[in-house]
Amino acid sequence: MTALSVGAAGMLAGGALIAKQAAATGAEIDDLSQQLGISAEAIQEWQYVALQSGVDSDVFVKALVKVRAAMLDMETGKTNAAAEAIEKLGLNMENFSSQEEMFSAVLQRLGAMEDQTLQAAYANEIFGDKIATQMLPYLQAGAEDLQKFKDEFAAMPSLSAEQAAALAELDDTYNRLSQTLQLSTAQLGLELAPVTERIIELIEEKFVPAIESLASWF
Repeated sequence: MTALSVGAAGMLAGGALIAKQAAATGAEIDDLSQQLGISAEAIQEWQYVALQSGVDSDVFVKALVKVRAAMLDMETGKTNAAAEAIEKLGLNMENFSSQEEMFSAVLQRLGAMEDQTLQAAYANEIFGDKIATQMLPYLQAGAEDLQKFKDEFAAMPSLSAEQAAALAELDDTYNRLSQTLQLSTAQLGLELAPVTERIIELIEEKFVPAIESLASWF
């Protein structure tokens, strides 16, 4: 194989890896957008702002899920600590026309609280103790810093909803191929099972005794 063909093969492999990673990224964004009912653009912005403020993006997503659950409880008239905490922030479902507005308002109201002890208490009730503790760097970052992170994100390339959906389809293709190869390999292994079993029997019947006999000479 020539150096040129080796280089071309390397470029193709690298391109395939980039495509697979891009597909996984797009699929994650698309899935979160559908699960939370917010735009792909907002998902990416929040993930970046959370990361820059010292909060893992997975933790931030869990916090959004908690807020969504509490707001849905409020909408159905169900009373619990999380719903009561959001009501104490002066918010209810009638204030919002979208999930994005709802999430933003809850986070802004919590972040704007000057009493950090009360802020932590409300966060605990809304998110749960563990997530609330992990969310404190975001809640206490300050409006100026959060806006700076948002401005940074605005200057960066990001995926539109259509692009994320297209990459999600590509990810589905990769997953289908992976599953097909896995099952095909299992079927091949099943077909080879009789041969494999016979080889094992021969080893046990012929080779193992021969090795044991040889060992007895020492």
